Amino acid sequence: MNTTRKRHRLTMRVRSYAHPRGVTSTAVRAIVATGVAVGVASTSLLAGCSARPGSAPVVNSGDGNKNNADTVSQQSEKITFAVSDVSPGFNPHLVSDDNPLVDHMASLVLSSPFVEKDDGELELNQDLLDSADVVEGSGTVSSVSTPSSESATPSEAASPQPFTVRYTIASDAQWSDGTPITGADFEYLWKQMISQPGVEDPAGYEAISSVTSTESGHQVDVHFDRPYVAWRSLFTNLLPSHLYRSSGNFQTMLRDSVPVSGNRFSVESIDSGRGIVTLVRNDRYWGSNLAKTDKIVLQVQDNAAEAAEMLRNGQVQGAALRPKATTQLSLDSVPHSVVQLSPKNRYLMLSLNTAAPHMDDVGERARILNSVDRDTVARIASERMEVSAPHDAATISGTSVPGSKSAFPSLSRPFRIAVDQSDDAAVTAARTVADQLTQAGFPAKALVMPALDIVESALPLGFADATVAWQSGDTTASALASHYGCTSADRPSKEMDSDKSSELMEPESSTPSSPSSEPVPTPDSASPSATDTGDARKSMEKKYARAANMSGLCDPEIDTQVREAAEGFADVNDTKQKVIEKVNSQAVSLALLQDTEVFATTPALEAPRLPLKSGELPTTERGGIFSTAPLWTRNEDYSVLQPGSGPTTDNKDNVGAEKDNDETGENKDDKEDASSNE
Repeated sequence: MNTTRKRHRLTMRVRSYAHPRGVTSTAVRAIVATGVAVGVASTSLLAGCSARPGSAPVVNSGDGNKNNADTVSQQSEKITFAVSDVSPGFNPHLVSDDNPLVDHMASLVLSSPFVEKDDGELELNQDLLDSADVVEGSGTVSSVSTPSSESATPSEAASPQPFTVRYTIASDAQWSDGTPITGADFEYLWKQMISQPGVEDPAGYEAISSVTSTESGHQVDVHFDRPYVAWRSLFTNLLPSHLYRSSGNFQTMLRDSVPVSGNRFSVESIDSGRGIVTLVRNDRYWGSNLAKTDKIVLQVQDNAAEAAEMLRNGQVQGAALRPKATTQLSLDSVPHSVVQLSPKNRYLMLSLNTAAPHMDDVGERARILNSVDRDTVARIASERMEVSAPHDAATISGTSVPGSKSAFPSLSRPFRIAVDQSDDAAVTAARTVADQLTQAGFPAKALVMPALDIVESALPLGFADATVAWQSGDTTASALASHYGCTSADRPSKEMDSDKSSELMEPESSTPSSPSSEPVPTPDSASPSATDTGDARKSMEKKYARAANMSGLCDPEIDTQVREAAEGFADVNDTKQKVIEKVNSQAVSLALLQDTEVFATTPALEAPRLPLKSGELPTTERGGIFSTAPLWTRNEDYSVLQPGSGPTTDNKDNVGAEKDNDETGENKDDKEDASSNE
């Protein structure tokens, strides 16, 4: 009992320090009674003391947010969402961790110089930055006042002059442990993106020559050798350099936790075994619109009927699921539910490895791709019979080269398809492709292995002939450069351990030959690089690990086109079409499946912009439905069984509430109250 009293007194003192003039005694009692404040305040205090003892500078004001102290909801709330799975890692910059849930979490926990609007355009994050501009006289690319898309015309970048982008960080911007967000965080992310294997969209970072900072780290100058029109898309999801700079383990540092936050929510816990991720409000967030709810719990429930029942009985207030056969139908059956199927700009791709033996002939590559029944692969991998593979002309499809008359490559062993062992959909797709190729007379097998081994060893050294992995469907110049351009970064490849390679050679169901009939190759003997075979145009050198370019294609014509567009010397839309046609003609990639999410809510979840009808949920590509999460509150009075508790046309304006809110979604009456309290 005494210990409990002491803990409560400590919690109230910490809360008083964090909000010296904001929270009433009634609110404190309500928050402490739920136990939420103990976790939030104690975690912030301990992290500030132990994150980097004696070296991390701390912002003088202990509250972290004076402007929003009075706007925090006085009642403790928990909102629970059903999700399909919990990622094995939470680093949004790694291809292996790139999935919708990680994107959603990153948009709530990590900070970015520019943020995505509903229409997909980028706008300055005025909480993090005071300004972001191209330094006058450096290059000819326009500043932040111009449209944020990569739509610059050649006249905007008339000559290849070096230029500098200057970011001015808000003086009170800080990580949740009290450490200021500074230029060191920009520099850290840049260095990782040009040196680590398996990173997503690295091309823009490879265009940077240096990152410097002044004004105690609050003025950051990013120097480019040439203009780069897509500079606004860089430095998304900044990472805390003061925690990770010395660890040197970019690949695994966010495997089990995200220790500090630079946004409105913090990660309280990740329980992969139970399938639960808990986010709590970051009370040290300095910016506008502090989160209105105390806690968001993401709980794995991949069974459609059970997810619908949890939504029906109030165990969850929403769902964000990767749909299967009856997921949308089950959620639609819940009274008053609002359900939306949301295709993602993300595709499961079969990429042929141009560094592998016998993969240098475009006709043979086309024969392999044309032997794959993409629609069948899509239906098996997604468990949805109505799904078809992407056939959009704007999608990299790899099917524009006639290959039916070409012979399969002559191999003394089965064709190997490497796939990330943690991705069930990708593993299923890879095994299905292997079965189809085997039935077509070309023995193949799936190599299920760690993602890092694929990009660091199996692909660059030619151990694997292909891979199945998710890839962004962006066709911006920077994305095309990342996926199909030649890399200039130094990402050393790594020889695969002989024991591991022997283990991977164990036979699978689609492999007719036995391990004894196939010698285990060493990287050097099994995988001559494209340079070794005299075809330097077709593949990156084997000494480089792969990043987002899984095929290793390195074609000077494609490389020139995407880089000219990225630098503003060519029309982006024209370049997109030319590059897509050129990549398809090389027969290196095949889109198997478009990723999709289904979102569902009931009136138990309230927010200013949540709609009354299905198909109108406010979502963004990165944030999904969680883009409005800081505004969520829970309607404790709602019951699916209570007559009249569902939405009606009479309360449409109340549920929409867009007229009473400004562009940020903040209630105008609340803003006036907060201003008067100041």
